[in-house]
Amino acid sequence: MLSHLISNGQDFSYSKKEVVEHFGTIDIYHKVASKYIPEREVRVWLPKHYNGEDSFGVLYMHDGQKVFIDDWAPWGKGWHVAQSMDSLYQLNQIDNYIIVAVDCTDERRKEYAASKPNPTLDSCAVGDKKSYIGSPIGDQYLQFLVKELKPFIDKNYKVYTDQKHTFIGGSSMGGVISMFGICEYPKVFHGAMCFSTHWPFDEGAFIDQYLGKHLPKAKNHLIYMDRGDQTLDQYYPPYQNKVDAIFDQSKYQKGVNYKTEVYPGHAHFEPYWRTRFPDVAKWMLSK
Repeated sequence: MLSHLISNGQDFSYSKKEVVEHFGTIDIYHKVASKYIPEREVRVWLPKHYNGEDSFGVLYMHDGQKVFIDDWAPWGKGWHVAQSMDSLYQLNQIDNYIIVAVDCTDERRKEYAASKPNPTLDSCAVGDKKSYIGSPIGDQYLQFLVKELKPFIDKNYKVYTDQKHTFIGGSSMGGVISMFGICEYPKVFHGAMCFSTHWPFDEGAFIDQYLGKHLPKAKNHLIYMDRGDQTLDQYYPPYQNKVDAIFDQSKYQKGVNYKTEVYPGHAHFEPYWRTRFPDVAKWMLSK
């Protein structure tokens, strides 16, 4: 049975919702349709104390299959974000937030690649390997989040709809689209969590030609970035150093409205991002 929901003037269709108990509840919407990108699942985590009366902030996360449960993750390792958030709530270390986790598809690299400054990308060299991306559709993915999904969440959940309580986050290419998202929609997103951001996706053009010109104003934004030094992360220092320099030359203040961290021994893998998430949430989602 399909429920047809009107979102920003569009006929926005979802299949029947499935509810899973997990450190609160997870509403799973199957085959979420969009006029911008292929259909996918969207998972909405509600903490135990979500009551439909008090307003909550929203953190939108990419690679939704990996955000909560190991059994859902393609490689059997998830972020366990629900457990982390539940623990932080019990310690009174964060404000009230729900998590909206958007699944990726086989077009993940194209969807998470910034569409600017290069509308086409053939391949990207990282170390001794090259990966094919093709034409980025990051613009379309962000339009889905901002113009279709967010209005649905705002309408169907008791949440704050303002910029101050809206965040975006992800890892690797998910870090790229999070940074691109806050740059393109600074009035929508207050903060971006960028774990092990895969800056080499366009051989540095995004950093050199786009980021410095489009960085959102420091006074009402929070941005977190990090990297390890193993596997893919070992190739990131030259790129991250350039990004850090852009922030340092702007009005951002390290430790105040932006952070950049290095974790020796950490590889490009979900269990490491899982261990780093709680500290980032405490900093970004605190009361």
